[in-house]
Amino acid sequence: METDVYTIDEKNYLLVDKIYNYLYLSNEDDEEDTLILKEDINNSDNFLPLDNEEEFKNALSLFLTKEVEENK
Repeated sequence: METDVYTIDEKNYLLVDKIYNYLYLSNEDDEEDTLILKEDINNSDNFLPLDNEEEFKNALSLFLTKEVEENK
């Protein structure tokens, strides 16, 4: 199984999941270092931070809901 790796701030992050345009990433050297970014709709090679806390909560809810559904 191939894992996508993204280098951000000189650290390698593994793609844990992608839901819609949200990328859920985990630092390959520190599992407690995680990121949620979103793909730029105009350029899928560009990643953007989430806009605000509401968007963060929405992205986190999508991830947790998917995890619960897959583990039933």
